[in-house]
Amino acid sequence: MLAPQTSKHYPFCHVSTPSQSLSPPGSCRVGVRLHRRTNLPQQTARGLTGYGDSRLVRLIPHIRLAKTGLPVWMLGLGADRLRADMNRLLAMLFHQGVLDEQFLQLQQLQDESSPNFVSEVVNIYFHESEKLLRNLRELLMDREFSDYKKMGTHLNQFMGSSSSIGAKRIRNVCVAFRAASEHNNRAGCLRALEVLEHEYCYLKNKLHELFQIEQQRVLAAGVRYPMQNN
Repeated sequence: MLAPQTSKHYPFCHVSTPSQSLSPPGSCRVGVRLHRRTNLPQQTARGLTGYGDSRLVRLIPHIRLAKTGLPVWMLGLGADRLRADMNRLLAMLFHQGVLDEQFLQLQQLQDESSPNFVSEVVNIYFHESEKLLRNLRELLMDREFSDYKKMGTHLNQFMGSSSSIGAKRIRNVCVAFRAASEHNNRAGCLRALEVLEHEYCYLKNKLHELFQIEQQRVLAAGVRYPMQNN
């Protein structure tokens, strides 16, 4: 899968890309923290996975790297561990109500002929969602604003696209947001927008993390290098 694109236009939501270093636990930036699995310092794990300074690899000569930049021990058997990580992350998102069964139906449409189907659909959703969020904020920042019908149109579009990918919690926030707009409640709309932006950022970060793990799982499952005896 392809990881979601990082937006350059919606600064409140930061998502790390493969070229960036992994973030510490608790940060908004996301990434798979491999140092928990290797029992090595975080900086060393970054070097081993290609996210940090590659010179750190020379400090650990007993670990051989494959051409992929991953330690050889992560190939093959590592794929099962990464799949388990994906399942745990998905289970958490379902338990939290962030996603619903529509996301699973989306995954079922992905096959060998379209291996990036889900991430491509989600990237389109993120692109359109950020335009809608900008439009909603621009409307509410105008103190002379009174076109709640236009706001309702944006929210209906947001609700529909969120439902199509299984973004359950975002859809529910949109429902509450629309109720506030139908009552011309500007203060309520502003509060709903803050919640909507927060939920969007959370969803984007978690799906980015999911797709990063999936990329590593496919790589670990599909590439084999024979072990060498030192």
